[in-house]
Amino acid sequence: MDRVNCDLLEETIKIIKHYNLKLKKRWGQSFLVDCNVLEKLVSYVNPCPNDTILEIGAGIGTVTRELAKRCKKVIAVEIDRNLVKVLNEVLKDFSNIELIESDILSMKLPRVDKIFSNTPYSISSPLLIKLLKEREYNYAILTFQREFADRLVARPGTPNYGRLTALVSILAHVEPKDNVSRSSFFPRPEVDSRIVKVIPRREIPVKDLTLFEYFTSLLFSQRKRTLYSALKHIKPILVNLLSDKRIKPLVSKRIYQLEPEELLQLFETFKPFL
Repeated sequence: MDRVNCDLLEETIKIIKHYNLKLKKRWGQSFLVDCNVLEKLVSYVNPCPNDTILEIGAGIGTVTRELAKRCKKVIAVEIDRNLVKVLNEVLKDFSNIELIESDILSMKLPRVDKIFSNTPYSISSPLLIKLLKEREYNYAILTFQREFADRLVARPGTPNYGRLTALVSILAHVEPKDNVSRSSFFPRPEVDSRIVKVIPRREIPVKDLTLFEYFTSLLFSQRKRTLYSALKHIKPILVNLLSDKRIKPLVSKRIYQLEPEELLQLFETFKPFL
């Protein structure tokens, strides 16, 4: 891959001042200013000449530009109208970039080869769930708050393991990549980040995903109780099914100790009664 030549911090400050940008904290607007991290991100996305890549949250075009140099087309989505105006200016020399002013959570994802996002921390969970449901891509390279990223790969029985971990494990394979210091962004956020690669599984092992989400939310609201105690507390009718020989060994397990496959097994058994 061609190396990235840049002084990102100087360039970013210049753009912010030139366009008199008022950054919105609620959208987590911090821009990448570390060339080494930029190179890593572009390398992980691995843009190829025939690729169409979706970028979620294009910001001031730092990553957009590098992707567009290497692929067929970039579809860049940005919610902030002021930043869209900046993007139209700074990316005007690129004919292979389609800019869309929209909230990514309210639009249908286009069919693309790859997805990239320096994900705003405030939408990390709903965006990830959306990406796992609308599986029109090969893989996604995403940066998340480090604590959130660690939850995605947590093992059952550990403090970070929860409903989201189990759901993601069932729907995708997650590969943790590099940690990214908060000093790699301007303005500097309050926490560090982590890059992850998300590869959707070819087949979803659960047909009614909405009902499965409801079921796991019920269980993990009682995460430290045993399965027996949790069911007795939230849905007593299900306790009668615990004699089923397939799930009897799970009765004394605490909810946060249940493997994703065991949660699926419980769901299939309990589904008619939910």
